[in-house]
Amino acid sequence: MFLCRFIYQIKRTWKMESKNKNGDYVIPDSVKNYDGEPLYILVSLWCKLQEKWISRNDIAEAFGINLRRASFIITYISRRKEKISFRVRYVSYGNLHYKRLEIFIYDVNLEAVPIESPVSTGPKRKNYRVGNGIVGQSNIWNEMIMRRKKEN
Repeated sequence: MFLCRFIYQIKRTWKMESKNKNGDYVIPDSVKNYDGEPLYILVSLWCKLQEKWISRNDIAEAFGINLRRASFIITYISRRKEKISFRVRYVSYGNLHYKRLEIFIYDVNLEAVPIESPVSTGPKRKNYRVGNGIVGQSNIWNEMIMRRKKEN
């Protein structure tokens, strides 16, 4: 029991010391000078320095993150076309029936201004009118009431 509690405290202390604002990850020495940048920028700069096709396994190993998060980062990078120039390919490993994503980074533009997309107002709503649809008789109810008052 004591040993389990001791190991838990060691792991907990280690995680708290390495905690960044975006979660736990290790910054490789090659990109230490970009410490204030978001994780996807750090990963893309590291990939550019490698000058080869990078898979999620490589990213997970270099940054000390899990495979799922590494996959998410590759997908996130692939949607940042205004800042990062890259190529993506699908590779099947061994005799697996599915393919994995690999990315090759050509350039990272840290000073790119994000392009603002126009704000969507949403789909236009149609006003549905209740009635028989005859334009000339749109005020027929008021006319009928006025006639009745005249008769009395």
